[in-house]
Amino acid sequence: YIIVNAAAERVFGYGPGEMVGLEAALVIDESAHQTIVDAIATQSTDFHYVGTIPMRRKDRQLIYCDAAFQRIEQDGEPALLVTATDVTGRVQVERALERSESLFRDGFERATVPTVILDAAGCFQRANAAAAALLRIDADALVGRAFLDLLDSECEADAEALRGHLRGEGSVPLPVATRLRRGDGEFAWVLASVAPLGGPESGFLAELVDQTELHHTIQALRESEERLAFALDATTDGIWDWDVQSGRIVMNARWFTML
Repeated sequence: YIIVNAAAERVFGYGPGEMVGLEAALVIDESAHQTIVDAIATQSTDFHYVGTIPMRRKDRQLIYCDAAFQRIEQDGEPALLVTATDVTGRVQVERALERSESLFRDGFERATVPTVILDAAGCFQRANAAAAALLRIDADALVGRAFLDLLDSECEADAEALRGHLRGEGSVPLPVATRLRRGDGEFAWVLASVAPLGGPESGFLAELVDQTELHHTIQALRESEERLAFALDATTDGIWDWDVQSGRIVMNARWFTML
């Protein structure tokens, strides 16, 4: 270094004049030194932005700087004017966000509850494996499709209720019990909940709790009870049912007429 201003000395933790005469390799972290050398050797323009590089303070603490250099002449000799802006705080925040996002993605993919991320317009941005299996549509094929388009056409009231929550005006309590059309044309009965991820433009996280098996079980039980009632009404026999535990006895109408 030939000339170093006070701001650079403060950034790198040196006293006045201590950086003059130092080799650049003592300030630039060894992991980025070759990148700087190659940029200087190959760049033909007068000004070149190198990017965010790791650098070292006097106490060897690692910091990050946005660095750029400009070719100049100093006392008739070629030289480089180097600017370095300390962006350590920004880099630390970005890396913390990356770790947080990585943890979120991992938890999202591993979730056993079918879960999807919708954009602000209500279109799929991402679906976990459980959601793709429930909808029987490949996760990549869902991206860009409108979530509400999967609702059965007869479920307009449910669609309007969910649409209100996507607009931030939801008045119907969540979750909404509705019916979705799967990729193979069959239906899935779900409890659908949507919640904003952040601000109005951040999108939504939606959970789809599968109720299909429960629906079919209830439907089968209802049909069985209807068939039993029909059989009881059609017979001319008196029929009674005794619940041993409660001691309750139920008799059909024919039994009473016989008595």
